[in-house]
Amino acid sequence: MYKGDSGLSSKKYIILYMESLYFIDTTYEEREKAIQYFTKKYNKTVLNASLFKLQQIGLANNMGSLKIDGNLLMFTSIEPDGDGGTVVKGYNWVSPVGASEFRIILKIIDGQWKAVESKLLGVA
Repeated sequence: MYKGDSGLSSKKYIILYMESLYFIDTTYEEREKAIQYFTKKYNKTVLNASLFKLQQIGLANNMGSLKIDGNLLMFTSIEPDGDGGTVVKGYNWVSPVGASEFRIILKIIDGQWKAVESKLLGVA
């Protein structure tokens, strides 16, 4: 969903939405590990917040446009793929009219989760 400094991913901030039901079984430490991974890999400031939270703290307007130069990565579904992997769907959100929808297949390879397929489903 995030490809570094290209297209919709060329923003200053990365905002990970890790407060949804898909992260209920994760610990604070696991979410911090994800934040540190993105920080180190992309050398950007990484936040953990929903669009609603961003609106509450003044970093997004009531229409859903971000007031900061960032990408909000949001998951819409996480399901097993029947072949030992996991299918993740979500958005790289910039604004109500600026988002990319993705479908990613993850598998455990050499003890680590790896993206084996990433498909762009749509762009607004």
